[in-house]
Amino acid sequence: MLRLSRFGARARICARLVLGMVTVMIVACEGEREQKATLAALPWHAAVGDTSADLRDAIQALSDTGVISTARLRIGATDFLFARMRTGSGTGWRQSEFRVISSGEVVWRLLADESAAASASPPPGPYLVHGCLFVRDDSLLAYYVASKGVAGQQVIRDDSTPRFGHYRWAPAKRAFQYALPADSDLQNLCERELSTQR
Repeated sequence: MLRLSRFGARARICARLVLGMVTVMIVACEGEREQKATLAALPWHAAVGDTSADLRDAIQALSDTGVISTARLRIGATDFLFARMRTGSGTGWRQSEFRVISSGEVVWRLLADESAAASASPPPGPYLVHGCLFVRDDSLLAYYVASKGVAGQQVIRDDSTPRFGHYRWAPAKRAFQYALPADSDLQNLCERELSTQR
């Protein structure tokens, strides 16, 4: 008599064969590999030429001028506009952030980049902080921040940076809500992006 059951944290499907009073475990089972959720980069493009009303209204409302790049994406059943904005600069220092826009309204602001040279004052450098946004399986927005330099870690702690992890859009509240913690894939991808920054 052949019975099927699930074993292990990965829920692989294995068979066990019952021969009389002895149960023989079939280790070399066919098994279904756990399908890993995929992280996808946002389709960023230069902001030059993006004259959409939702972007223009959001920028004017916040008195910002430095749009670096934009991306348009549907998460779940909602369309979003993402804008990467230059929000501050000084001698040897610069900062930018992500703006997430829905129906012309900024619904989330996140640290995108901050860097300071050794000569910067304030804040003391050198350091580099790099924020990453990804979409997981078209339903979750993933956010993580990687850093170089001891001062970079302090920037992350001092900034109003949300928990690293995955967020789900709640239409009724018009807000992204924390859903899952960051995993090694998200961390590794963001640190890889950081390694290419100057």
